Amino acid sequence: MEDAKVQERWQGYFCKSFNGEGLDVSQHTELLAREEQQDYRPGKPITREEVKEVLRKMKSGKAVGSDSILVEVWRSLCDDGVAWLTDFF
Repeated sequence: MEDAKVQERWQGYFCKSFNGEGLDVSQHTELLAREEQQDYRPGKPITREEVKEVLRKMKSGKAVGSDSILVEVWRSLCDDGVAWLTDFF
């Protein structure tokens, strides 16, 4: 197989693994391209709205990350949790 085909196959596998079966690679690639076009600058403060949006997009019932805290816990903290996370980041 060509390297590009192998890379595309792995990309599809991980896209489905991390984002669910409903999102295909081309949709994910378009989504990433749109996100990169947003006004991102290193050092730009993260807003509460951005934190809320990320929490909203995160899938429930997934394994915890290195912090060992479930997404459902962060969501249950509502505005207090969003404020804490925003200040933390």
